[in-house]
Amino acid sequence: MREAQYDSLGQFYETVHAPSLIDMRPAGQMGGSLFRVQQTAGDWSNPSVPDLVVAQSVYHPLRLQFDVGAGHVQMVARPGAVCVVPPDTATFFLMDDPHQVRFLTLPYRRLLAFAGQDSGLPPDGDFGALHAGMFQDTGITQGLSALFDEAEAGSPHGALWADGMILQLTARLLWLRRGQVGARGARHLPTARLNHAAEILRGRLDEDIGLTEVARAAGMSRFHFARQFRAMFGMSPVQYRIAARIEAAQQLLRQTALPVAEVARLVGYADASRFGQHFRRQAGMTPSVWRTG
Repeated sequence: MREAQYDSLGQFYETVHAPSLIDMRPAGQMGGSLFRVQQTAGDWSNPSVPDLVVAQSVYHPLRLQFDVGAGHVQMVARPGAVCVVPPDTATFFLMDDPHQVRFLTLPYRRLLAFAGQDSGLPPDGDFGALHAGMFQDTGITQGLSALFDEAEAGSPHGALWADGMILQLTARLLWLRRGQVGARGARHLPTARLNHAAEILRGRLDEDIGLTEVARAAGMSRFHFARQFRAMFGMSPVQYRIAARIEAAQQLLRQTALPVAEVARLVGYADASRFGQHFRRQAGMTPSVWRTG
């Protein structure tokens, strides 16, 4: 394994890929971080860092080639697919599509010390077959979603709560490593119906579509649909629709000279100020700055 060139993956992204960062927040008291990136197609390989990294592709399918220490893999990752990168391992990632990824990074030595000698965590951070591909698991997806939601909420006890959730996630990785759980939860997701619902949310951006209507198109109750959708895509239907609108807006801003207010209207925002708020939250900058960046 190569010597780390950066103290963390977050530091690498802040130094090298800052324009791709949507947001970054601390994760618990162990020095970990939560961050999201919006990236173009191309080479997004990372250097060796001391972090254990859990990365999840969100929003839509991603064609890619990668190697995180267990051999070269070429695949199409479904939304919600998870990749686990061991510490002190340089990676290769070649993406065929624009994509959005969310990361949980944990300094592995501090995680070992925090979890204790009897935790069962591998001393070198090698989770075996979990590094050989990307996989679907509802437990990982729900845990990541909970961490991001709690971080955004800014609870005064959030760090303590995050430590507990991080330990649950690492325990889940141990179960998956031993082959006792696998992606059991993901296999039972009604993927065809959820993908159809996602197409509706992406394809009718300028319409006022209610959650009940989309759930009915997927053949589910509103509550069951929202829960299953989040398990598959790593975000709620509302968050997914906002992401789709902002992605469409980014294309219009780069490809046309339309005023920002007109772009907002075309992607479904009657209120330009609300569009600006959502755009800044999603892209990390205003529409005008993004257009000229």
